[in-house]
Amino acid sequence: YGPPASDVRRANLDVRQCLSDMGTELGIADSKASLEQLLGGSCSGQQAISAAWLYPLALFVPGPQHIIDSVMSDGLRAFSWWPAWQQAAKVVCQWLRSANHRRALQERLRTASEECRATLDTSVDSFAHWRWKTLASVTNALERVRTAVVLATDSMTSAAELGSRDSGLAALFFASVRDTGFWSRGSDLRVL
Repeated sequence: YGPPASDVRRANLDVRQCLSDMGTELGIADSKASLEQLLGGSCSGQQAISAAWLYPLALFVPGPQHIIDSVMSDGLRAFSWWPAWQQAAKVVCQWLRSANHRRALQERLRTASEECRATLDTSVDSFAHWRWKTLASVTNALERVRTAVVLATDSMTSAAELGSRDSGLAALFFASVRDTGFWSRGSDLRVL
């Protein structure tokens, strides 16, 4: 469109929505027009009103991932068990990211099938903040290692048997993976 500012303005009147990732581009739907300054020319009357905004008839529409993230976040925070589960999941993921920790668990699975032991060959994703996509990848990874981790820790009587210098983290990991509620909530979240 163009080169006259009036042609660009007419084209901008056709825009009905500005999708946003809710970052700096959020301002595009709310931008004041500066076409005359950029392209030259002037406008008056009805054209001046529609020329006040870059996209005068467009609505700001957040991207669908942000809508899903917001719904997921608000919905999860409504559950009283969510903060504790989230913290436990962070600890379990952090513990299972270490190849040494996974190998130690595999050694306790000598009588388990090779398939079961192999689930611990690959690391588990960690996270800083939940997003629906992150929650999906973490709960999928936890489900993948669930049987192996439960079998490996089932015969342990305390976190000390994990043989870690960080006894606090080991204790949190041990308590989390021994809790059937931790695994069942993770499975439910995975389905969600």
